[in-house]
Amino acid sequence: MARIPITLVAALAIAQALPRAARSAEPAPGEGDARRPVSLAYLYDVAALDGPIAMSWATLGYDAARRELYVIAPGEGVRVFNRTGVEVYRFGDEGQLGWVRGVAVIENGDLLLLSERDGPRVLRADFRGTQTGELQFSAPASLGAFTPTRLAYRDGLVYLADTVKLKLLVTDLRGATVRAVDLAKLALEGASADGNELHGFSVDPRGNVLFTIPTLFHAYVLAPDGTVRVFGQRGSRPGLFNVVGPIVADEEGNIFVADQLRRVVMVFGPDLQFAGESAGGAAGLVIPSEMAVGNGVLFVSQGGNRGVSAFLVHGR
Repeated sequence: MARIPITLVAALAIAQALPRAARSAEPAPGEGDARRPVSLAYLYDVAALDGPIAMSWATLGYDAARRELYVIAPGEGVRVFNRTGVEVYRFGDEGQLGWVRGVAVIENGDLLLLSERDGPRVLRADFRGTQTGELQFSAPASLGAFTPTRLAYRDGLVYLADTVKLKLLVTDLRGATVRAVDLAKLALEGASADGNELHGFSVDPRGNVLFTIPTLFHAYVLAPDGTVRVFGQRGSRPGLFNVVGPIVADEEGNIFVADQLRRVVMVFGPDLQFAGESAGGAAGLVIPSEMAVGNGVLFVSQGGNRGVSAFLVHGR
């Protein structure tokens, strides 16, 4: 499908609002004093030329270098949105790539696609979504059965997570194993992984792996050196976790965690101290299910056909 033109007036109007461009401690107190207040200001909902796009439970990928957002709604292929939130391209909606579950962008603009087609596969494609190869990976025996359901990429490394069995495989771009981690051993302290699935999963600009486990009301930061920091407490007051969902971190180390039941996005500083939360402005949030962040903008995918909303991060 060809690139979709946008009107100059619409682009300029939105662009003006955009920015320039170890269990080492006790769980962070969810209601602690905000040392560095951070707030979110609503910018827009992603849209086609004829208006906002109704979709639910979309998976997100963000290309910070090109300021493009990739959105995968169930059964709809991959949509690409420019920095003003307007759809400019779409691919994979005819099933030629299988069931695409995740997308990540590497430095040269090529794409990695986590696809279900005769089992989980990681496809490599150009920016138009044309397959150019496949990442051949093999999980080591230490991980046992491994079925990746989430994909991330940072600085030459591919991160694949099995959210059901709580396992992580890190490879290079040739598919060679760099690291294999049993997240259950790190997070569950001997408890079974059964019923304790990951929800949020992402990799921040520093190479930290972030994930959440709703049944434990905790969020985790796994550093490249293997140390783990844990934060979060159960509760319904600001800064506390009820049904904890997606988690991402920006270039400055701010960590964003969404609570699906409370319908808010919480912000924690690099020290894991609570720094504020947002309910998404006047329209509110509806079951925030996935997030992406970069260049001072936070993207939130929602349920209830609310689509994807973008928020400007203040106080960075």
